[in-house]
Amino acid sequence: MVEQDNRNQGGNQLDNQGEIKADGSDKRPVSSMAIVSLVLGIVALLASFFKEVGLVALCLGGLGVICSLLGFFFARSGGRHKGKVMVIFGLVMSLLAIVVALFMHGGFSQPFVMPTFRFWPAPSVA
Repeated sequence: MVEQDNRNQGGNQLDNQGEIKADGSDKRPVSSMAIVSLVLGIVALLASFFKEVGLVALCLGGLGVICSLLGFFFARSGGRHKGKVMVIFGLVMSLLAIVVALFMHGGFSQPFVMPTFRFWPAPSVA
């Protein structure tokens, strides 16, 4: 009975099931995998719009998907961490980056090669 009264007074702690109380205060730390997946998703999505770094965008997007899946299970297990929404946004951005990088490059039909940059004009053959 006393335990129920303490839970209903709106303190800053989680209840026995690990859910957030009605006052909205949540002292759980954000999962580090959630932050990593969100950052990787953003960087991969920005890089996917440039054809020259399509392979980098694919690698970052793949790492973002892996970190998102790990972060989702870490945030879900035991209720010790929060950040499920960041993980979901990171997963969506990583998958979108992979799709955009494939379409910008032309799909699987063309190999991913590094572009060659010329800083001086080629010598002319006379």
